Amino acid sequence: MSQGVGVALSVLTRCDNETLRKVCRRSVQREYLSEKGRFTERRKKKGVAHAALLSLWDSFRSASDQSEEALVSIVTPLIQEWTSSKDSIRRSLFILLASSFCDVDKTKFSKALGAALSSESQSMQYACMLVLQNVVKEAAQNRSKTVEEKAHLLEDLSNLLPKLLAICRSNPGEDSNQQQACIPTKLTSLASDSLLLIVIEMLNVDRAHPYSAQDFESCRENFLSSARWLWKQLPLLLEFLARHEEWTRGLSAMEGVINDAEIMLQALRAMNKRVLKMVSFSFAEEDKDDAKIIHACCWMEWAPLLLFDLKAYCKIEEAKCKDSHANSLKKTTSALKYAGNASSSQNLLSIQEALFRQLVSAGFVIGLGRYRLISSEAGHEYLTSILEAVSDITSSTFLSTPSSVLAANIATFVAAQLEQTCQQDGSSSGIAREFFSSVLRSCKGNSNISKSFLRSLLTNRCCAALLVKQLIELFPMEDKEETETALMALKTMLGMDELSSQKEFRDALVTICELVVNLDDTDFRNEIEEVLTKLPISHVMRLLFSKARREEKRFRSTAKMLLRFLRNVSTNEYDLVKSTFREFIKSCSKGHPKRILMLVREWNKDEESQFWNLILDVILQASGADPSNQLLIQTLSALSTQLNHCKILVGKFVLSSLQEQERKREGEAELGVFTRLHPFLVLRIISNASFDSIVSENLHTRVSSNDTLEVADDILGYLVRAMKSLSEDMQVRKLCSELCGKMNPKYSFSVMLVLLKSGVASGSHHLSRACLYAYCCSFQIHKDNERMFLNVKCNDLSKE
Repeated sequence: MSQGVGVALSVLTRCDNETLRKVCRRSVQREYLSEKGRFTERRKKKGVAHAALLSLWDSFRSASDQSEEALVSIVTPLIQEWTSSKDSIRRSLFILLASSFCDVDKTKFSKALGAALSSESQSMQYACMLVLQNVVKEAAQNRSKTVEEKAHLLEDLSNLLPKLLAICRSNPGEDSNQQQACIPTKLTSLASDSLLLIVIEMLNVDRAHPYSAQDFESCRENFLSSARWLWKQLPLLLEFLARHEEWTRGLSAMEGVINDAEIMLQALRAMNKRVLKMVSFSFAEEDKDDAKIIHACCWMEWAPLLLFDLKAYCKIEEAKCKDSHANSLKKTTSALKYAGNASSSQNLLSIQEALFRQLVSAGFVIGLGRYRLISSEAGHEYLTSILEAVSDITSSTFLSTPSSVLAANIATFVAAQLEQTCQQDGSSSGIAREFFSSVLRSCKGNSNISKSFLRSLLTNRCCAALLVKQLIELFPMEDKEETETALMALKTMLGMDELSSQKEFRDALVTICELVVNLDDTDFRNEIEEVLTKLPISHVMRLLFSKARREEKRFRSTAKMLLRFLRNVSTNEYDLVKSTFREFIKSCSKGHPKRILMLVREWNKDEESQFWNLILDVILQASGADPSNQLLIQTLSALSTQLNHCKILVGKFVLSSLQEQERKREGEAELGVFTRLHPFLVLRIISNASFDSIVSENLHTRVSSNDTLEVADDILGYLVRAMKSLSEDMQVRKLCSELCGKMNPKYSFSVMLVLLKSGVASGSHHLSRACLYAYCCSFQIHKDNERMFLNVKCNDLSKE
């Protein structure tokens, strides 16, 4: 450092604030730059402080470009004053003094600032970034500078981007705490904002969109120069996006810092994907410029998303667009809607993606990503405009997955904020309800965007509750179009895993099931059945059986729907089917007994479905509990074919019923005739082949080698006991005789012969008549299939 420079710096650092304020006036700098020689002669009249600053400017301008140390020695001491001073006003004045050297020589200033940013002192780095931001903002607001001058300045300052990225990479806590290293500090946040500020101002240097200006070619060329500059920064920007993703993950673990980290992460992933696409894209020579312009347009919308400073974002937006945010947002979503349906597929990059960046940037920074929404009338109005704008794209037939997911998450966050604000006032948000209705109606198109919106809404408890409420309101019985919409929306929702975790939906399931079950299935039979299979079987079964018991006009359609539903039940739902059908029989027996018979007759054409084991078991148990109920016996008679297919079930039921009666007799309990008759009536209903199969299973009643009868506790044994008992009712003995005749003669004839001998010898005429009746029944039933065997046995019988 030369002696003159040292003296000048000493003078400036000892000035009071008022003197520094006069020195920092822009008029002095303009006069110096425009009248370099003549102004020098008058510098003494301006005071010692002015003379010292002018001396420093002269030294800075005359210093060699290669002498980085000389440049730093002039600017750095002024920046160091910022780090050592506690007075905020004085600190800002030294920032202005340091910034003034940019107007002297922007190239040398960029080198000096870059060298200062490499300092190990964090406070020095922080002060340098404040100087940099001040220079960029002043250049943007300076109307006396031409577009070319601003562009050259920003290009020189862009040499600092690698330095800023290096600061973003470093965190004091990296060695000691890995999680802390992922959280942006005040220093790294400022480095990020400074980098983005250069990018944004470079892209907005002409303050006009190239496609909206009157002089198309001129504006296009201006913007293209910025686009080409940006293209060279792609590797750096990719690393910058990756760093932001790490920060977002780190901040998401800190409560209250980021409201919805997933939105931010999805935005960053989408942005990263687009940049990678640009890097790897190969263009035809004539298309390169257009591709770079589209890419630059995307970055104009992306960059504000990453700013940590909300005020800076608002200033940029105000300078970029005169329209209000709401109007800009509506125009963007409208353009997006129609761009998605455009037939042209020759664009190098998707125009809808570029448009969507504007939607994201307009919707993000007001609080969706980093900031808590301040409950105010203006905030409420702004959120309402966002939701109205997003509603326009819910019916879009084409939208890429990243775009639709981002739009859905933004809309969900906004809708939840609006509803929570309204609930504090004891009301509900009308715009949120309208938005939910539009999402539900969009399900008719079965598009990706409708699924994305539904999935996102279901992950938010407040939105899920409102969505379910709106879904229920879409079920008016008289409006077929609304009914179809509701069914399609419900079908889409039921296919999502997010639904199972929502308590609001589970609480409303009974109401929703009831609405679907009670729909007229004339027009939407297939849709209703498909939805019912996805709803909880416990609710559906109960409501369908209730409907079958209650309604007469649509009884047949309800019975057929029940049959189709029962065919698809899984094995782990069998107990539920049995209990529900049992309740149905119990309720019908009191008020609508014929409904049971009507229902099974409608199901009669189905003979071998697995559910019959469940249904028949319940009917058998019910008929056994109320054996005098002739309707239940008629019901069993109507299901004789199904009983034949379930012969194992029938055999177990009959044998257990007879054993239970035996235990009750031993306890001296009185059993009615119908109770004793019931198990045998069930055997009478089934076919001969099924009866033989049931009786022959575990058959131990037989004639021994010495012609004595050994009666066991099997079905034939119970038949024989009933026939022999004189105290048994005539109807029971007659039915048992008939069943013995129904049995295969190979099993029954020898037993009947021993019984007949015993009856004749003992004078038990009732037993003799029972045996003869059994023989007559056997001759009648088996005359065709057992003729030879019967002829032989008839000879034996005639001898007796």
